[in-house]
Amino acid sequence: MKVLLSLKRLEIKKTDLFALTRDESASQLETDKEIDSLRSKEATIRLESACKEEETDKDAHAEVINITKGYSRDHRPDLNQVILQLIVENQAGIPILMKPMDGNSDDKTGFRETIQTHIKQLMTAHPLKYIISDSALYNSIRLQTLAKNPGIHWISRVPESINEAKEAIEKVELSEMTVIDEQTRYQAVSSNYAGIEQRWIIIHSCQAEKRAKHTINKQCLKASTTNLKAFNNLCRKTFSSKEEAQEALQKFEKNCYSPR
Repeated sequence: MKVLLSLKRLEIKKTDLFALTRDESASQLETDKEIDSLRSKEATIRLESACKEEETDKDAHAEVINITKGYSRDHRPDLNQVILQLIVENQAGIPILMKPMDGNSDDKTGFRETIQTHIKQLMTAHPLKYIISDSALYNSIRLQTLAKNPGIHWISRVPESINEAKEAIEKVELSEMTVIDEQTRYQAVSSNYAGIEQRWIIIHSCQAEKRAKHTINKQCLKASTTNLKAFNNLCRKTFSSKEEAQEALQKFEKNCYSPR
């Protein structure tokens, strides 16, 4: 079930009301002079009532929010939801910009598009020094967009799926890292990812390493159990020829489960 809600007629009034409320709140709390940093946040609104689907033409889909099932941070995948993306200032958590999105939207893609679209507005209306985000911000195109605004500095987690990040982590020697406390060490390395000079901070945590080892051991145990069960099934089979047996063995080896 889904409901498609048109926002076209409400867009101007909604934006004006939000801007007025935002600016008045900032003024009352004396956070309107200068904003040091902005943080990205995302709220999921769950819908427990039954929803009736409305039919709309193809062109109308660009102006609606799709209330549907998606990744649930509250572990309720059975409920329909919508997503409200927020960019808030660092002093009182006042929302500076908000964007409603479909319930099954990709938060990384959505946040990158929001920054891309509204970076000039953020700079004009609310002069700021830093944008703080998780890895949703870190993309070569978005970083180049931010680089065109030299007055903005950004702090973001680097996705470990990037090859350069993997190589940097592998090169770091634990003994050469700077000690923060008994559990944590760090090392700063230079990077020129996306043609932008930046500094990466590699963090090693004993607690995180312990959790990672537990996860890997659990995955390896699952893989071994699955492979052993498949091998036992293979051993119980009879084959009419050596070639047939070799073919079955090759198929088993190809389908062997391995943890990622």
